[in-house]
Amino acid sequence: NFFAIFFHSLLRLLFMIAICIPFDVRDMEGDEKDGVKTISSRIGVANSRWTSLLFIVLSFILLIFQLATKSISLPLFLCILPVLSFTMLLILFCNEKRNEYYYSVCIDGVMILQGIAAMLATYFA
Repeated sequence: NFFAIFFHSLLRLLFMIAICIPFDVRDMEGDEKDGVKTISSRIGVANSRWTSLLFIVLSFILLIFQLATKSISLPLFLCILPVLSFTMLLILFCNEKRNEYYYSVCIDGVMILQGIAAMLATYFA
């Protein structure tokens, strides 16, 4: 179904945007020295965090919509929901002073975690 694929792709896009913004926060100092203008350097750390959280909330809404329209299975919903929740927590605690590993392992890791969750959902479906 075209709409099921479209909405699931949109969910993934919103998720990716949400986790890319914290990397802008991480790189703010170096970007400012190099004269690079990013979302975070223009709107600040707090607003960047809120923007990223907005994308996660939109992902939550889209995920619920997909479940309601039966374009995703309940097991997939139940596997992706905690990943989005965990991602929201990671975004809440991101700032420009965080260690590189916070971004490399935790923020990047949620992409892998979401993939594992999708595989688990397929297994349990």
